[in-house]
Amino acid sequence: MVMEKIERIIKMAYGFFKQRNSQDGLICPNEEELALFLEAKLSPDESKKIKEHILKCKKCSEVVSLFELKQELLPPSYLMEKAKSLVEDKNDIPLWLEAVIMLKENAFSVIKSSADILLGNEILPLPILRTRKIEEIHQPVSLIKDIENIRIHIEISRLEMMKIKMVIFIQDKTTLQPLTGMRLSLFKEGVELESHFLKEGKVIFDELKPASYEIEVSQNLLNVGRIKLDLPS
Repeated sequence: MVMEKIERIIKMAYGFFKQRNSQDGLICPNEEELALFLEAKLSPDESKKIKEHILKCKKCSEVVSLFELKQELLPPSYLMEKAKSLVEDKNDIPLWLEAVIMLKENAFSVIKSSADILLGNEILPLPILRTRKIEEIHQPVSLIKDIENIRIHIEISRLEMMKIKMVIFIQDKTTLQPLTGMRLSLFKEGVELESHFLKEGKVIFDELKPASYEIEVSQNLLNVGRIKLDLPS
């Protein structure tokens, strides 16, 4: 399992630099220099130059990675840094959907939402809902948000003892077919509670307590977007 993660990280790093690796004019270190580098017998300055070269040269990076994967349980730090840099800073991850939903005794009240609300067979923005003087939605409440070719559909219902069930569907916006190959991770106050790989285009988070939640969507180890939901009691 550890080796599988290492290979995924390094493949991701190599893919990122693939176009840059096609540049002409790179002067590769010879076999002796690479051997000394791998044995940590170079000076700090010389070692730094070879590390910088490895990140630009596909041929040399493959040679070094094959050697180091046999020698270490963890990838070298300079490859880890590049792999981590591919994951966008959390503040730069697009916010797909944000909603504040108040739990009432037998219903929900949508206080704030950048998504539309599915009511019966209609998909309505919150302002239209309010013009119709609909202040409460009897469970479940469904939120719909379309972003580019993705449709996010969140269904929230109440269980016993003030617990909440949340079902998230990720679909193709045009065909409404489930999208697979994505991972959804649920956070509460910055702490990851659950993480699920989408196999059928949906994830169920069961028996949640009223709180503020954040769902991060990722694909191929890259963050795609996030969903913020406040469910105060």
